[in-house]
Amino acid sequence: ASDIGLGSYSSKEADLSNGEYFGVRLKFNLGEKFWLSGQMYTEKPGTVSSDTPDAKYYWVGAGAKFGGVQLKGAYIWMKDAFDGTNDLDDGNMWKVILDVSQDTLKFTSLWVEYAKRDKEFQGKFGYGFNEFNSKKNSHLLDADSKTLLIGARQQWTKKFSTFERYTQVKYDDGFGKDKEWVVGIGYAYTPNLVFEVSYNNLEYSDAVYVKEENKVIRFRTVLNF
Repeated sequence: ASDIGLGSYSSKEADLSNGEYFGVRLKFNLGEKFWLSGQMYTEKPGTVSSDTPDAKYYWVGAGAKFGGVQLKGAYIWMKDAFDGTNDLDDGNMWKVILDVSQDTLKFTSLWVEYAKRDKEFQGKFGYGFNEFNSKKNSHLLDADSKTLLIGARQQWTKKFSTFERYTQVKYDDGFGKDKEWVVGIGYAYTPNLVFEVSYNNLEYSDAVYVKEENKVIRFRTVLNF
């Protein structure tokens, strides 16, 4: 998708059974090359605790497209987190993305993303396909972090593709950095149903005290509606 939407910025924990959630997004296409969007999302989980933030998220996104090259980004504010229970300072996060199609580079597509997160910002930020587990190492959320993600995919036929991905998360306050690289192959059974097999190799920072396996074979099914 050309926009940067709501799904990447929902809370990391929430009781969805009886909470209140509301979101709205406005997007403006400024000609064929530029777009601008504004979004708001609020959540009030049904069970309030230190792990279920009562928070408001606001962000703006913008992008430009020149042929097969897109440049886009977003800036997100988190307001009033844990309001009335365990208050947190307001936090923010921003990211910029360069997205180049395979039609432009001929042999591969390319995705380069850089993000910076304040330690006060609590939420998911779009890296769920990686093996990093900040919840089990929650002390890492108490440090500012910078994330670099580089991904490439080669579409060989309508059904078969290969992909590579490198991610680095660098933490301030002496927590070091996590790194992961991935190689994999994809098979499109139908245009909407894709199967992927990948090899993930992780290098944890010294500050990570709950370490999963650092060499992982992953099978993934992607269904698009």
